[in-house]
Amino acid sequence: MDASTSVGAYFALKLAGEDPDAAHMVKAREAILKAGGIPAANSYTKFYLAMLGQIPWNDTPAVPPELMLLPS
Repeated sequence: MDASTSVGAYFALKLAGEDPDAAHMVKAREAILKAGGIPAANSYTKFYLAMLGQIPWNDTPAVPPELMLLPS
């Protein structure tokens, strides 16, 4: 299971109004946690969750500013 895709889909369903206590949401949450949860998600997923206030910014990976100076 891809933790990033699953976390994103789960959060999208919550935003759409799905009840977190519904059987399918509980099953999805348990599978996500078994796969490592948010810490196992990629940096893009963590960035979007932080943008939406779901996780603290400190939980997102830092990008070194020198990266912008690399040649194309």
